[in-house]
Amino acid sequence: MGEYLFFLAAKIAEECDLNSEWNISQEALSTLLNALTHSDEKVRFYSLKTIENIFCINTICKNYFTSNDNYISQILNIYNEKCDNNEIYTCALNTCSHLIRHNPSLLKVFIDKVNTLNFVLEKENQSNQQCIINCLLFGIAGDDNNIKIINLDDFIPECINLLERANSIIKGKIILLFSLIFNDADIIIKYGEKVFELMQKLRKDRQFYLCVKIYEIFLIKFCDNIIKYFISIENNKKNEQEIISLIDCFKTIAPYQKVSFHLYNIQFLNSLINILNNNINNENEILITKSFDLIKSFSENQCSIKKKIDFIIKQMFQKILSLTLKLKENYKRFPLNICANILIIIFDDEDLYSPTEINKGKTNQINILIINILPTIYDLLKNSDTLRDSLSFLSLIIERNSGFIKYYR
Repeated sequence: MGEYLFFLAAKIAEECDLNSEWNISQEALSTLLNALTHSDEKVRFYSLKTIENIFCINTICKNYFTSNDNYISQILNIYNEKCDNNEIYTCALNTCSHLIRHNPSLLKVFIDKVNTLNFVLEKENQSNQQCIINCLLFGIAGDDNNIKIINLDDFIPECINLLERANSIIKGKIILLFSLIFNDADIIIKYGEKVFELMQKLRKDRQFYLCVKIYEIFLIKFCDNIIKYFISIENNKKNEQEIISLIDCFKTIAPYQKVSFHLYNIQFLNSLINILNNNINNENEILITKSFDLIKSFSENQCSIKKKIDFIIKQMFQKILSLTLKLKENYKRFPLNICANILIIIFDDEDLYSPTEINKGKTNQINILIINILPTIYDLLKNSDTLRDSLSFLSLIIERNSGFIKYYR
């Protein structure tokens, strides 16, 4: 019977048409389904191989086996039974992966009948491990709502352990799986740091280059979603703990992302500065400290500053400095030091700034910016908490361009 069905599937594949004169009858399908429950293990095994082989040559026939959960349920019953032939387990799992690939909703049946941690328990059989991960990959890739049916708090730590010790193929599949699962800020905050550390190690291995690149693309999209959310709450009073969580989330991703301190972070930080300006709470030390730690990281990154220099000069710089007017005395030094870091990077680049050629690079714009912020610096000189940092800031300017002395008098 298996050869007969395989022959029909091959003919249907040749014509690429389920309505051709070659077709698999309902009686044959019912017989095959019954064979999956046969008392003889060999009959069950060859029934499985028939379905597996049909999928290998012909996905046109997928509807025969995926329109309901009858086949996958019977196949998983075989997987959960004790069998003498260990190959039957791999065949069952591999067949399930084909079914789920063509109908992602079948993943729920799979998870109901197979513990998602079985891929860890199957450590003695790496083929079975791969098949289980394939089922999860196909199910989540086909419908990301399927993430909700997995207990991630049990699942992710075991995946992290496997990422450290499994073979190359399984590591690659886990990376792809993480690229689908890590779509929530809480998950990133909870497990991100450990995963990103492992990613850094794997990036040095050429075998994982493609998988890691896919993961990077995913994280870029994730950063984009965080930024859009931050922009949406700029002018609204928001739960401060939620803002802190999102800062932690972005900060976890940032060191790993090549682009995080270039294109995306400028929008994120600009929104963060707006939020601080609109909703600042001098009592929340954690929010202020974490916010300025992140902004400080940006201010020390030369590539970021130079790529977004126009935006920084026209908008961000004065916004950061204006926070000194709203913060408590012991926090005022934070924005002042950040602005100093930005100026140092600008002054050290001869293509951006020249003390003698006003039309070179961004010299004229920067000179105007400095003249506009000097009154704020003068006010800070009157405060004992910011006196030292303010003097350092003025010294930085005068050392690079002595022409500003006339504004100091």
